[in-house]
Amino acid sequence: MVYGQATSNANGIATLYFTDNGLADGNPLLDTIDYAVSSVYSTNATINARPRVQMREKNITGKYVSANVTNISGVTVLGISVLGSENPVSGIVVDFMILGSFHN
Repeated sequence: MVYGQATSNANGIATLYFTDNGLADGNPLLDTIDYAVSSVYSTNATINARPRVQMREKNITGKYVSANVTNISGVTVLGISVLGSENPVSGIVVDFMILGSFHN
């Protein structure tokens, strides 16, 4: 089991590289990524402004996992957001937990 964090970029994508140098060009430390989850923490009082996270990709070679970070914007009627859209959010720290097989 591996735990790590990554910050979302301008496109709302957080990528955790599990390599020997922590970068995209590094050598993978896992043979496979069997399971991965992501989570994000927020104390924002406005529910629509809170970031949401969902898994995006488990790299087939075991190098990285990534997640999309979004929030909702739109018109609010009687406390309900209508005509909303999901927008990427940058600068959000995402927690990842990965289950996989270590490289021999």
